[in-house]
Amino acid sequence: PTGISVVSYADDITLLSTHQKIQMAQDQLQPYLSDIHDWTKQNYLTLNPDKCTATLFTPDPAEYNTQLSLEINSTKLPTEFNPKILGLTFETGNNFSTHIESVLTKAKNALNLLKAISSKEWGKHKETIVATYKTIIRPHLEYASTIWAPILSETNLKKIQTLQNAALRIATGCTKDTNTQHLHDETLVLPIKDHLCIHSSNRKHKSKHPVIRFIYCNNNYHPYDSKNPPSSLHLTTHSTWI
Repeated sequence: PTGISVVSYADDITLLSTHQKIQMAQDQLQPYLSDIHDWTKQNYLTLNPDKCTATLFTPDPAEYNTQLSLEINSTKLPTEFNPKILGLTFETGNNFSTHIESVLTKAKNALNLLKAISSKEWGKHKETIVATYKTIIRPHLEYASTIWAPILSETNLKKIQTLQNAALRIATGCTKDTNTQHLHDETLVLPIKDHLCIHSSNRKHKSKHPVIRFIYCNNNYHPYDSKNPPSSLHLTTHSTWI
């Protein structure tokens, strides 16, 4: 229907309705929910309303606690402020702080493995520890980054960078007062901000559809060449990838 978008993956389906007024967005969506329920009945399928939730995404903090009134088969859908879709935790305010906290918890637990293989008597070489970090920890940090990295706050970005610094100190044996630039130079690992920027651009480069790629840095648009990436990207707080 007009005003409705559908995003699906396997048996996971998400319906999106957009409008400047919350009630109008709900009014657009409710009839389609009824249509889907009727379709499942006609095709001898069971749609479980208890496993469905509704979420409002809004830039207005005053609307963050709004309870939605959508239903399936006369069962009201609970309003979920932090829905998890395919491993990515969203938020009503679209700042992804909850997702970052969850990711950091997993990554911090994995740091114990790096400590276990970095003993001074029999520990692995620096290169092996860095490779281990890139294999079992950094994937947590960059999962779905093409979605959240362009709008991530500097505060949350700093939290991820702090965890990477801890991993690189384990790999190099450096102390906490070691300059962070030295950590990255010695391990040949990019700072998180630069890595996410290039990672996001490379993902879009692999898309089947033609995409014009620019990087918005310091209030200017720069064409991005994935074969010859810039050595350092100093991004503004609200960086945008196109």
